[in-house]
Amino acid sequence: MVVDRVALVERNLDRALAQAEAPAARLPPDAPLSERTTLTARQAVDLFTDQVRSRALDVVARALKAQGAGFYTISSAGHEQNAVVGAQLRTTDPAFLHYRSGGFMMARSRQAPGVDPVTDTVLSLTASAGDPIAQGRHKVWGSRPLWVPPQTSTIASRLPKAMGTAFALDRARRIGVPVDIPPDSIVCCSFGDASANHATALAGINAARYSHRRGSPVPILFLCEDNGIGISVDTPRRWISSSFSGLPHLEYVHAAGELDEVWKTVARAVTNCRTARRPVFLHLDVVRHRLLCDRRRRSQRLDRDPAPHPHVGGVDVAVADVAELLDRGPGRHREDDRGALSRPLSEGRVPLGGGRTGARLPPRGRFRSLGWRRGLGNCCGRRSGGGGGRRLGRRRGLGRRRRCGLWRHVDRGRCRRRCLGRR
Repeated sequence: MVVDRVALVERNLDRALAQAEAPAARLPPDAPLSERTTLTARQAVDLFTDQVRSRALDVVARALKAQGAGFYTISSAGHEQNAVVGAQLRTTDPAFLHYRSGGFMMARSRQAPGVDPVTDTVLSLTASAGDPIAQGRHKVWGSRPLWVPPQTSTIASRLPKAMGTAFALDRARRIGVPVDIPPDSIVCCSFGDASANHATALAGINAARYSHRRGSPVPILFLCEDNGIGISVDTPRRWISSSFSGLPHLEYVHAAGELDEVWKTVARAVTNCRTARRPVFLHLDVVRHRLLCDRRRRSQRLDRDPAPHPHVGGVDVAVADVAELLDRGPGRHREDDRGALSRPLSEGRVPLGGGRTGARLPPRGRFRSLGWRRGLGNCCGRRSGGGGGRRLGRRRGLGRRRRCGLWRHVDRGRCRRRCLGRR
């Protein structure tokens, strides 16, 4: 039986919101959720909105992929708790982000009027030339107004760059080089628990510790988003804490629990990094969702949706009416995100296909040749000039044909992949 994991996860969230009971007494917007935190009811609802908006973009990305109009489906589902970090950092704090940072970007964009994170993300998903940060070259999280340099690496190569940026902030002022961000800015660098084992990650962390030991200010927040899995391989229990909690010249902070607890812990980590100008390792518990690498794990994690769980929503119904949560919930944002897509498409402002204006999508079903440059066969192995469709051998009785320039050979005259072509 084939299980639509996306639909199941969304139904779980919708059901949790629909079954929520109305509170007996509602907190004022500026009242803290509890005595142990500074998180207010208004901020909690805003965080919930940012997290759900990120989840809705994940759903839209998969829908675009199914239509042949989107080219990226790595989701932020399960990592939405990084919105707490995005809400507490300033837009002048440079951020080198992990590729599951949808919640972070939604929350950070709230501080910058005029930035539309939903439209920018959809433009990036569709490889549009209108994407403000990459112009269709790649799906990345990035923004000049938000001080988020675009990063594409999955092997932690951004950690040395982030460390160098943090080192340069105070060094530049010491030698008289102007810097256009406040003097107390810090650098944030996020990565997964598997990336923490890469040599580049360890080099960046060790360089920050070494520089701090030498007396140089290194205001960097290493944000490790620990979902317990790296490329379908389980991370050993307590591996991150045992590996980094005892290192000298590196403050270790573990954020877990309810939303107000995470808010308080993140606030402490950010404050210590900003005031002491020292490296801080923030270990954030998250959940891996929609596993694609190991079929055996799918049934084990389908119901571990963090949205109604303390990992993401955790929004006490006392901070908002149920109707308000439903209005801010995934159903509305799915429609908003689809609207953000349909408007630029209908107005012709989203050229597809690597940012090249006028590129066309191939018809659905059997591929119809659109033509290729001389010397290369098209995807179905038909001739397109220059002998490009010539067979290069046989395997299992099926013709192996020359590549079209984008994807591997195909069998039985059918494409394994849809691809964009030009005459």
